[in-house]
Amino acid sequence: MPTFQDLGKEYATYIRQHIDSPTLVSDLIANIKTLRYTKSGESLTEVDTNTLVLEIEKQFSPEAQAKGFKNFAEDSRKFIQMIQMIKKELGKKE
Repeated sequence: MPTFQDLGKEYATYIRQHIDSPTLVSDLIANIKTLRYTKSGESLTEVDTNTLVLEIEKQFSPEAQAKGFKNFAEDSRKFIQMIQMIKKELGKKE
């Protein structure tokens, strides 16, 4: 299984490519919920999902952008709201 950092980069790329999709947040949440550990087949824990979301968030930080990443959106509030929605949804107990 890739590292959380690897997954964070992959999801950040996905976000950049699909930023105008009205289903972006729900698609990301659904995808993250399907992640499983290769050896055990178990789902990610809440701590794991929080770690992953933080890694995605890092990809849009000023530090990451300074390393050559394009700015994700003119209005950073859109990104912040999206991450908050993902955190809220992933934090729900099923």
